[in-house]
Amino acid sequence: MSSVPEPWRDRLRPAQQPGTTGSAPKNHPEEPEPWESPDTGTTTLLNESEDLDQPWQVLIFNDPVNLMSYVTVVIRRIFGYSETKARKHMMQIHREGKTIAWTGGRERAEAYVHQLQSHQLLASLHKASE
Repeated sequence: MSSVPEPWRDRLRPAQQPGTTGSAPKNHPEEPEPWESPDTGTTTLLNESEDLDQPWQVLIFNDPVNLMSYVTVVIRRIFGYSETKARKHMMQIHREGKTIAWTGGRERAEAYVHQLQSHQLLASLHKASE
């Protein structure tokens, strides 16, 4: 007697059905995956290896809520910048509306954006212009 209940047997892939030796479908397709931008509605082919190799920018935007001293402390804590460098970024945010706080690999940039957002700062990730 099979360990798989009868009603579920037809929902299993060939490799999972008892007594068969099939190959499971590939989890990672060879072709890039299409992605549609919610902002513009345009479709782009994503190639993960190319996206990870490109430099990415962490942008911090001005907001009417956070104090300038708080923004400076958060920048110092997250990026490990000196007081002078953190103040420079904070003043650029205050005067120009945004600053490029860091540029580098995508995974680390995503982590920085997440940390900034968890401290209630307006931050986003953008691909560096070439």
